[in-house]
Amino acid sequence: MSLHVDPGQAPGLFSLISDPIRLGVLAQLSMRASSRQELADALLTSRAVLEKHLERLKDGGLVVFDRQARLYRIGDREALRRLHRAVPEILPAPLPLPDEGEA
Repeated sequence: MSLHVDPGQAPGLFSLISDPIRLGVLAQLSMRASSRQELADALLTSRAVLEKHLERLKDGGLVVFDRQARLYRIGDREALRRLHRAVPEILPAPLPLPDEGEA
């Protein structure tokens, strides 16, 4: 299957998921929205280290921060679905991405 992204954008997307912490963040958020502390606890890392990775994921559009709920969520769900279909071994399967109204 194709990722359906501009070939010029593919290196940036793969760079976003090339780090184990960022990949862990995506896996965690694919199951449910989480706070910064919940993510740090789940990934066994400090909030300071996590913050740098969250910023990269937010800049890439894969993660968004809901200021009102103070939770991080998957940003571009369809891009993440396409990514999983293209390279399923990178993200845990199944990738249960809830609809917008869930989580």
